[in-house]
Amino acid sequence: IDEAADALNLSGGYAQAEDISRGWTEATQRQWMAAELSRSLQSENSRVGRITPAMEQSLNTFAMEREKYPIQQVDFVSSTNTSDDSVLKSKALDILHSNGTLLRASPEGSRWQRAKKPQLGWMIDQIDQVLKSHPDYGIRKLKLIDIGGGKGLLSNLLAEAFGNNHVEVQVVDISKSAVRNGMMRAKRRGLGNIEYNAQDATTLELSGVDVVVALHACGVLSDVALGHAVSQGAGFVVVPCCFLSN
Repeated sequence: IDEAADALNLSGGYAQAEDISRGWTEATQRQWMAAELSRSLQSENSRVGRITPAMEQSLNTFAMEREKYPIQQVDFVSSTNTSDDSVLKSKALDILHSNGTLLRASPEGSRWQRAKKPQLGWMIDQIDQVLKSHPDYGIRKLKLIDIGGGKGLLSNLLAEAFGNNHVEVQVVDISKSAVRNGMMRAKRRGLGNIEYNAQDATTLELSGVDVVVALHACGVLSDVALGHAVSQGAGFVVVPCCFLSN
Protein backbone atom coordinates (compact mmCIF):
# COMPACT_ATOMS: atom_id res chain seq x y z
CA ILE A 1 0.00 0.00 0.00
CA ASP A 2 2.86 2.38 0.84
CA GLU A 3 4.53 1.68 -2.50
CA ALA A 4 1.27 2.33 -4.37
CA ALA A 5 0.70 5.61 -2.51
CA ASP A 6 4.22 6.77 -3.35
CA ALA A 7 4.15 5.62 -6.96
CA LEU A 8 0.74 7.20 -7.65
CA ASN A 9 1.65 10.39 -5.79
CA LEU A 10 -1.64 10.22 -3.86
CA SER A 11 -2.41 13.45 -2.03
CA GLY A 12 -3.94 11.50 0.85
CA GLY A 13 -0.94 9.20 1.16
CA TYR A 14 -1.21 5.84 2.92
CA ALA A 15 -4.74 6.47 4.26
CA GLN A 16 -6.13 7.18 0.78
CA ALA A 17 -4.40 4.15 -0.72
CA GLU A 18 -5.76 1.95 2.07
CA ASP A 19 -9.32 3.20 1.45
CA ILE A 20 -8.98 2.35 -2.25
CA SER A 21 -7.45 -1.09 -1.64
CA ARG A 22 -10.15 -2.07 0.86
CA GLY A 23 -12.95 -0.94 -1.44
CA TRP A 24 -14.12 1.77 0.94
CA THR A 25 -14.63 4.17 -1.96
CA GLU A 26 -17.47 3.86 -4.45
CA ALA A 27 -16.83 2.40 -7.91
CA THR A 28 -17.68 5.66 -9.70
CA GLN A 29 -15.33 7.57 -7.40
CA ARG A 30 -12.54 5.09 -8.09
CA GLN A 31 -13.04 5.46 -11.85
CA TRP A 32 -12.80 9.26 -11.66
CA MET A 33 -9.77 8.95 -9.43
CA ALA A 34 -8.06 6.58 -11.88
CA ALA A 35 -8.64 9.05 -14.73
CA GLU A 36 -7.28 11.95 -12.68
CA LEU A 37 -4.22 9.96 -11.62
CA SER A 38 -3.53 8.93 -15.20
CA ARG A 39 -3.60 12.57 -16.35
CA SER A 40 -1.47 13.66 -13.41
CA LEU A 41 1.22 11.03 -13.97
CA GLN A 42 1.52 12.05 -17.63
CA SER A 43 1.80 15.76 -16.85
CA GLU A 44 4.50 17.80 -15.14
CA ASN A 45 4.13 15.43 -12.15
CA SER A 46 5.60 12.59 -14.20
CA ARG A 47 8.40 10.81 -12.37
CA VAL A 48 10.14 9.83 -15.61
CA GLY A 49 13.71 11.06 -15.38
CA ARG A 50 14.40 14.40 -17.05
CA ILE A 51 17.71 16.21 -17.35
CA THR A 52 17.35 19.95 -17.03
CA PRO A 53 19.93 22.37 -18.48
CA ALA A 54 21.27 22.97 -14.96
CA MET A 55 21.71 19.23 -14.40
CA GLU A 56 23.46 18.85 -17.77
CA GLN A 57 25.81 21.69 -16.91
CA SER A 58 26.63 20.07 -13.57
CA LEU A 59 27.29 16.71 -15.25
CA ASN A 60 29.61 18.34 -17.79
CA THR A 61 31.46 20.27 -15.07
CA PHE A 62 32.34 17.12 -13.16
CA ALA A 63 32.91 14.83 -16.14
CA MET A 64 36.67 14.72 -15.58
CA GLU A 65 36.21 13.89 -11.91
CA ARG A 66 33.94 10.97 -12.78
CA GLU A 67 36.62 9.60 -15.07
CA LYS A 68 39.31 10.15 -12.45
CA TYR A 69 37.31 8.56 -9.65
CA PRO A 70 35.04 5.92 -11.24
CA ILE A 71 32.33 4.36 -9.10
CA GLN A 72 33.36 1.01 -7.73
CA GLN A 73 31.03 -1.49 -6.13
CA VAL A 74 32.14 -2.54 -2.67
CA ASP A 75 30.69 -5.67 -1.10
CA PHE A 76 30.01 -4.76 2.49
CA VAL A 77 30.94 -7.29 5.14
CA SER A 78 29.65 -6.63 8.63
CA SER A 79 32.33 -6.12 11.26
CA THR A 80 29.98 -7.02 14.10
CA ASN A 81 30.75 -10.40 15.59
CA THR A 82 30.07 -10.29 19.34
CA SER A 83 27.15 -12.09 20.94
CA ASP A 84 25.37 -8.79 21.70
CA ASP A 85 25.81 -7.70 18.09
CA SER A 86 24.42 -11.01 16.87
CA VAL A 87 21.36 -10.65 19.09
CA LEU A 88 20.74 -7.11 17.84
CA LYS A 89 21.19 -8.03 14.20
CA SER A 90 18.98 -11.08 14.61
CA LYS A 91 16.27 -8.92 16.16
CA ALA A 92 16.51 -6.35 13.36
CA LEU A 93 16.38 -9.08 10.72
CA ASP A 94 13.35 -10.64 12.39
CA ILE A 95 11.58 -7.28 12.14
CA LEU A 96 12.64 -6.79 8.52
CA HIS A 97 11.65 -10.32 7.52
CA SER A 98 8.29 -10.09 9.27
CA ASN A 99 5.21 -10.93 7.31
CA GLY A 100 2.74 -8.20 8.10
CA THR A 101 2.66 -8.29 11.88
CA LEU A 102 5.67 -6.04 12.40
CA LEU A 103 6.75 -3.65 9.67
CA ARG A 104 4.93 -4.70 6.55
CA ALA A 105 4.17 -7.55 4.17
CA SER A 106 5.45 -7.47 0.62
CA PRO A 107 5.80 -10.10 -2.11
CA GLU A 108 9.15 -11.36 -3.32
CA GLY A 109 10.54 -9.22 -6.13
CA SER A 110 8.79 -6.07 -4.93
CA ARG A 111 10.67 -2.79 -4.48
CA TRP A 112 10.57 -3.38 -0.73
CA GLN A 113 12.28 -6.76 -1.05
CA ARG A 114 14.74 -5.67 -3.75
CA ALA A 115 15.79 -2.26 -2.43
CA LYS A 116 14.27 -0.90 0.76
CA LYS A 117 14.79 -3.91 3.03
CA PRO A 118 18.49 -4.39 2.10
CA GLN A 119 19.07 -0.65 2.56
CA LEU A 120 17.54 -0.71 6.02
CA GLY A 121 19.62 -3.72 6.98
CA TRP A 122 22.78 -1.99 5.81
CA MET A 123 21.87 1.20 7.69
CA ILE A 124 21.21 -0.71 10.90
CA ASP A 125 24.66 -2.26 10.68
CA GLN A 126 26.36 1.11 10.16
CA ILE A 127 24.39 2.85 12.90
CA ASP A 128 25.07 -0.05 15.25
CA GLN A 129 28.80 0.53 14.90
CA VAL A 130 28.51 4.29 15.40
CA LEU A 131 26.27 3.98 18.46
CA LYS A 132 28.43 1.36 20.13
CA SER A 133 31.56 3.43 19.60
CA HIS A 134 30.03 6.20 21.74
CA PRO A 135 31.65 6.27 25.20
CA ASP A 136 28.24 6.51 26.91
CA TYR A 137 26.63 3.61 25.08
CA GLY A 138 25.02 1.33 27.66
CA ILE A 139 25.46 3.96 30.38
CA ARG A 140 22.66 6.29 29.35
CA LYS A 141 20.15 6.59 26.53
CA LEU A 142 21.75 8.01 23.43
CA LYS A 143 19.75 10.60 21.51
CA LEU A 144 19.45 9.83 17.81
CA ILE A 145 17.79 12.11 15.26
CA ASP A 146 16.64 11.04 11.80
CA ILE A 147 16.66 13.98 9.38
CA GLY A 148 14.02 13.62 6.67
CA GLY A 149 12.91 10.36 8.25
CA GLY A 150 9.51 10.41 6.58
CA LYS A 151 7.19 7.65 7.72
CA GLY A 152 9.82 6.16 9.97
CA LEU A 153 10.74 2.87 8.31
CA LEU A 154 14.31 3.32 9.53
CA SER A 155 13.59 5.10 12.81
CA ASN A 156 10.90 2.72 14.01
CA LEU A 157 13.28 -0.13 13.27
CA LEU A 158 16.06 1.59 15.23
CA ALA A 159 13.79 2.32 18.19
CA GLU A 160 12.60 -1.27 18.34
CA ALA A 161 15.89 -3.04 17.60
CA PHE A 162 18.02 -1.05 20.09
CA GLY A 163 15.27 -0.71 22.64
CA ASN A 164 14.12 1.80 25.20
CA ASN A 165 17.17 1.29 27.43
CA HIS A 166 19.68 2.33 24.79
CA VAL A 167 18.21 4.97 22.48
CA GLU A 168 15.61 7.67 22.15
CA VAL A 169 14.82 8.53 18.56
CA GLN A 170 13.52 11.76 17.06
CA VAL A 171 12.19 11.87 13.51
CA VAL A 172 12.00 15.16 11.63
CA ASP A 173 10.29 15.48 8.26
CA ILE A 174 8.59 18.36 6.49
CA SER A 175 5.74 16.13 5.28
CA LYS A 176 2.85 16.07 7.76
CA SER A 177 1.24 13.04 6.10
CA ALA A 178 4.48 11.04 6.30
CA VAL A 179 4.87 11.98 9.95
CA ARG A 180 1.29 10.90 10.70
CA ASN A 181 1.93 7.55 9.04
CA GLY A 182 5.12 7.07 11.03
CA MET A 183 3.38 7.92 14.30
CA MET A 184 0.62 5.41 13.53
CA ARG A 185 3.18 2.69 12.88
CA ALA A 186 5.09 3.48 16.07
CA LYS A 187 1.87 3.42 18.08
CA ARG A 188 0.86 0.05 16.63
CA ARG A 189 4.26 -1.32 17.59
CA GLY A 190 4.02 0.12 21.11
CA LEU A 191 7.23 2.14 20.73
CA GLY A 192 7.69 4.61 23.57
CA ASN A 193 11.20 5.76 22.70
CA ILE A 194 10.43 7.59 19.46
CA GLU A 195 9.05 11.05 18.73
CA TYR A 196 7.88 12.54 15.42
CA ASN A 197 8.01 16.19 14.39
CA ALA A 198 6.60 17.70 11.19
CA GLN A 199 9.14 20.46 10.70
CA ASP A 200 11.63 21.92 8.24
CA ALA A 201 14.98 20.38 9.20
CA THR A 202 16.78 23.65 8.43
CA THR A 203 14.91 25.38 11.29
CA LEU A 204 15.74 22.84 13.98
CA GLU A 205 17.22 23.97 17.28
CA LEU A 206 18.92 20.89 18.68
CA SER A 207 20.72 20.04 21.88
CA GLY A 208 22.24 16.89 23.30
CA VAL A 209 22.14 14.90 20.04
CA ASP A 210 24.55 11.96 19.97
CA VAL A 211 24.01 10.55 16.47
CA VAL A 212 22.48 12.05 13.30
CA VAL A 213 21.15 9.73 10.60
CA ALA A 214 19.59 10.36 7.21
CA LEU A 215 18.65 7.91 4.46
CA HIS A 216 17.88 9.18 0.95
CA ALA A 217 18.56 12.74 2.03
CA CYS A 218 17.57 14.46 -1.21
CA GLY A 219 19.19 17.64 -2.51
CA VAL A 220 20.76 19.78 0.19
CA LEU A 221 19.18 17.72 2.97
CA SER A 222 22.35 15.66 3.29
CA ASP A 223 24.26 18.90 3.91
CA VAL A 224 21.66 19.94 6.47
CA ALA A 225 22.06 16.60 8.28
CA LEU A 226 25.86 16.89 8.27
CA GLY A 227 25.59 20.48 9.50
CA HIS A 228 23.53 19.37 12.49
CA ALA A 229 26.03 16.60 13.24
CA VAL A 230 28.92 19.07 13.18
CA SER A 231 27.10 21.61 15.36
CA GLN A 232 26.29 18.91 17.92
CA GLY A 233 29.65 17.18 17.80
CA ALA A 234 27.66 14.05 17.00
CA GLY A 235 28.38 10.87 15.12
CA PHE A 236 26.53 10.44 11.85
CA VAL A 237 25.40 8.01 9.17
CA VAL A 238 24.17 10.04 6.20
CA VAL A 239 23.25 8.60 2.81
CA PRO A 240 22.29 11.07 0.04
CA CYS A 241 19.57 10.40 -2.49
CA CYS A 242 20.29 8.56 -5.74
CA PHE A 243 21.18 11.18 -8.35
CA LEU A 244 18.49 11.38 -11.05
CA SER A 245 16.82 8.23 -9.66
CA ASN A 246 13.39 9.72 -10.39
